[in-house]
Amino acid sequence: MDVRDYRALVKQIRARVRAITLSTDLIVGFPGESLKDHEATLSLVEELALARLHVFRFSPRQRTPAALMDGQVPSQMAQVRARELSACGRALAGTWHREHVGRVARVLFESPASRDGQRGWTGLTENYLRVWVPSEPGLGNQIRAVLCTSADDDGLEGTLLAEC
Repeated sequence: MDVRDYRALVKQIRARVRAITLSTDLIVGFPGESLKDHEATLSLVEELALARLHVFRFSPRQRTPAALMDGQVPSQMAQVRARELSACGRALAGTWHREHVGRVARVLFESPASRDGQRGWTGLTENYLRVWVPSEPGLGNQIRAVLCTSADDDGLEGTLLAEC
């Protein structure tokens, strides 16, 4: 699959499932990766508005073909590129989360969590968005309706509603 195929696939998926949360894994600093390649990757993830990026730096392993390839990217350069992609990913995630503010979501609550000293619970929506709600104990493994009231790069905050 090349970039053109990947772009077309993402557009096709989004046309069928509007609220889908798409993520991708990226390796930066693979031997031969140029600055132009890195910039093209940044441009593509911004264009596709991917909701989550998992960014990994290439790390050569002894006796592997990639460790012996020409064009090894210096570790510091790969680190800078990884930070750039991670920052881009956080911004895209924040944008995606903010699009859900004001919506009602079904949330599967997983674990207790505190935010700013307030007790609550955290869970995931059907499209894999992290949501925190202030709540007393006992929400674990329940699916509840939540009005999403605010968002940041890490997820959403919401208010429990009476029923799903």
